[in-house]
Amino acid sequence: MSIIVSINDYRKCIHQIPAKGKWQAWLDHYYSKYRDMFDVIFKFLYMADVQVMKGPVEACNFEQTLGMFEKFLAQDGVRKAGEILALSEDFLAYRSEFQSDYDVFVMAGVGQIGGTAPPSLNPFIYLGAEVIEADAGKLNSLVSHEFHHLARNQMRGLEVLVPATYTFAELILTEGLATAFSIVVQGLDFDTSTLKTALYMTEEALSYCIANRDAIIQEILSFGESPVTQELMIKYLYSGPAVDSQGRPGNAGYYAGTAIVSDLLDQGYDMRRLTKMSGQDIIQLWKSCS
Repeated sequence: MSIIVSINDYRKCIHQIPAKGKWQAWLDHYYSKYRDMFDVIFKFLYMADVQVMKGPVEACNFEQTLGMFEKFLAQDGVRKAGEILALSEDFLAYRSEFQSDYDVFVMAGVGQIGGTAPPSLNPFIYLGAEVIEADAGKLNSLVSHEFHHLARNQMRGLEVLVPATYTFAELILTEGLATAFSIVVQGLDFDTSTLKTALYMTEEALSYCIANRDAIIQEILSFGESPVTQELMIKYLYSGPAVDSQGRPGNAGYYAGTAIVSDLLDQGYDMRRLTKMSGQDIIQLWKSCS
């Protein structure tokens, strides 16, 4: 792996803000340096181009974000990330499975993304230092989660790059597998405390999901054959742990996917085998065991 730390480029960007303004400084001195990576992320997460970031960039407190980035580095975040990546590689036998390397970008974002590893011809992991800060539990869970995405994308091959084959069920199981992997690779149990960290949920949000487990899974699986849309992602995955008036969190899809994988692990299925399977095959296996 190659770890790229972008803090000096971020400082240069901040230095240009008085003359250019936040948006133009960010475009010219940060986005442009890492354009290929950013464009893949924006297309995958937001189904949009760089213009989707204008509002968040203008609202960002760059100096505060820089301080969080510096805290991450001061607390040895890069070394710790490297250690959990090495552990994750060994668990999935990544080096013996693949000849290709991958990049890890340690970046400062706008407080939205702690990490992502979208499908890409040139595999990479993005880590948002300002979101992770110095929280060891969060770092281990997030880094191993994103590594699983990267490894599974490699194992599944080019089909993950074809939108027509990437259904909502595939996305839900992709997130569920990565979350379960982040627990298994650390040798942890699927207890409430561990799930709260791995799912980034409050106790209230997790309690709701546990109490409504079957209903949540069935509702989400009813969209299984649907293509991935921004509306579905926002409703079930990317609205964060904040709960609605019924107590339901905006990332309940992570819980549903994790619950399905956890059931199969309890049945004796191997994490490595599940990693190589398609989302639909995992769902069919789960249904046959239920």
